[in-house]
Amino acid sequence: TNFHTFSSGNDWGYSEFLDGNYLNSRRNDLITDDRLRVYVGVVVDGGGGGGGGGGGKIDDG
Repeated sequence: TNFHTFSSGNDWGYSEFLDGNYLNSRRNDLITDDRLRVYVGVVVDGGGGGGGGGGGKIDDG
């Protein structure tokens, strides 16, 4: 598993974040029948670095 830490800045993403050869490799089985399969893992760091959020509590009422 590869990890990437995003730094704050004025850009909207990274142009070379995911290699096209990796996407198109049949071995990785990510593109079939013109559909892209995406696996996502998200880790939220509550370290107080800004970016909004209210301490991780969900208010559904």
